Amino acid sequence: MNLIIHESDNLPATAAAPAKLPRLSVNARNGMVTINPAAMQAFGWQEGTALAFAQDEARPQDWYVLPHRGHRKIFALATNLKPDSKSFKIKSRKLALDIVDSIDRGENSYYIPFGEPQQAEEGGNVTIPLLTRLATPTRKPATSQARQ
Repeated sequence: MNLIIHESDNLPATAAAPAKLPRLSVNARNGMVTINPAAMQAFGWQEGTALAFAQDEARPQDWYVLPHRGHRKIFALATNLKPDSKSFKIKSRKLALDIVDSIDRGENSYYIPFGEPQQAEEGGNVTIPLLTRLATPTRKPATSQARQ
């Protein structure tokens, strides 16, 4: 497998608010995978776009999103239940659990940035890596107040 290494020097600038960067959020508790509007725009996805998720067997922490190109088991994007929201959701508890388990940092939900699209060798399909090593918990840790 030829891999392109995504490191801090070749990722989008992080000065932008995190919600403005293409990212996916995953919640193992409710089985929800949410794609933010920045990702939808960056990759040209819209409601009804079909996606497949792939996990590297040799490196289980490595995940990829594949726009539908004949895959049999696919997920179709659906709009959020809130009419004013532009995020898209996939309801799959198994997928959410598998992604969260592969990150293995003890949290139930994460924000995961997308990497740059890559042309796969096999079949010529485009793959978009999920940068799981850069995943951040969706909940901020509780802070202790200084005692006076």
